[in-house]
Amino acid sequence: MDTSSAGAACPNQVSKKTVDREKGGISGVLLEDARDTEAYTGALAGLIADGERAAAIGQAAKERVRDRYLGVRHLMQYAELLERAGAW
Repeated sequence: MDTSSAGAACPNQVSKKTVDREKGGISGVLLEDARDTEAYTGALAGLIADGERAAAIGQAAKERVRDRYLGVRHLMQYAELLERAGAW
C-alpha cells in the first residue's frame, strides 16, 4: 500500500503482488527489475514529465487501496474492539 495509499505514483518491481495490486499503467508503474537504475529513473522521469498521468495513476492507486484494503481493515479493527469490550 505504501505510496499508493497516499495517492502518489511511484515505480515498483513486477511481482505477483504488484501485478495484482497495480494494474500496470492504471494504478501503478511496473518495472521488470527495480535494481535497474536506468529503467527506474526513466519511469520516474516519465511521471514527473507527465503530471496528468502521474495524478491519474496516483488517484487510481489511492482508490484501489481504499476499496480493497481500508474497509476490511477498519471492519476487522471494529470486530476486535467489540471482542475486547465483550460485546461480541
